[in-house]
Amino acid sequence: MHAVLAELRHKTGLQLSNIEYAEARSAKLLKSARRALKGLDLPRTSSVVTLGSLARGEATEGSDLDWFVLHDGLASQEPSRVLPEITRRLDALGLPPPSPIGPFAQIANASELVRHIGLQEDTNKNVTQRVVLLLESRAIANESAHRGVQNCVLERYLEDTILRPKGSGRFVPQFLLNDVVRYWRTICVDYQAKKRLNERKWALRNIKLRISRKMLFASSLATLIECRCEDDVLAFLTSRMAEPPLVQLGMFLLAYDNMEAATKIFQVYDEFLRLIGTEEMRRHLEELPFAEFDTDPRFSLLREMSHRLQGGLELAFFDGPADVAAAIKRFGVF
Repeated sequence: MHAVLAELRHKTGLQLSNIEYAEARSAKLLKSARRALKGLDLPRTSSVVTLGSLARGEATEGSDLDWFVLHDGLASQEPSRVLPEITRRLDALGLPPPSPIGPFAQIANASELVRHIGLQEDTNKNVTQRVVLLLESRAIANESAHRGVQNCVLERYLEDTILRPKGSGRFVPQFLLNDVVRYWRTICVDYQAKKRLNERKWALRNIKLRISRKMLFASSLATLIECRCEDDVLAFLTSRMAEPPLVQLGMFLLAYDNMEAATKIFQVYDEFLRLIGTEEMRRHLEELPFAEFDTDPRFSLLREMSHRLQGGLELAFFDGPADVAAAIKRFGVF
């Protein structure tokens, strides 16, 4: 188990056995995916990137293998020719394939992710790929190219923070924070649109939005707010975002010794991973009719857990240290 999570386990008295299992399973699957793509004839400036629960270190039974190819659009060699080979090799691992709804199993133009921050060309797809690239991506082929694009995106966001104080650090990167909030609000709206298009799996998407997606947002919010305490913001973000979201949030809670909030948050999340990792629960949520949203006991259990998670997050961000609450109000709201 990651040292940060082990320290949280010690300080809170929680077992966190399901988080530990998901972390180990994710590491094993990432190793298998990297082995599967070894020797792939990929352009030097391209990388294959995985996202979602696997990249976050939270993979359970039934987790999808979401991925896309990150390509330097200025390079002459286009990697579309290897997409079928990547698909064939990753499908051979026996994991559920990426969702057909979303920016997966295709090429993301790295130069567009960097160049089109804001304005009309910054599409929903572009924002999604750029933000998840920072918040939850892991390279499974050509890590150096992946890391290079991440650094370029971060540098562009920080370069555009024109109103920051003089010097290299101790400011909240508001443009980047705005896009993280934008992404969170977008997936909330997209959930409703997907439900309109296809009511099947509404319950599974709803619970993921309430718990795992919200945790991703919370961890990134914590990291960005902490930039106000750092002398070198770029170095801090590069280092912190290399860690899984749960570790980032754990670092934040440990820094303020907020074990009351940590207990509430990580107790819920550990139980969530246990429940969502069972085939029976996933199938039940995938097939649950919307008409039964307020009568189904299993959905009600998970919804109640999401309320407890919300309480823990409010304790961490609003009812804990006064300077954290002040920073959230100033930068996260106004």
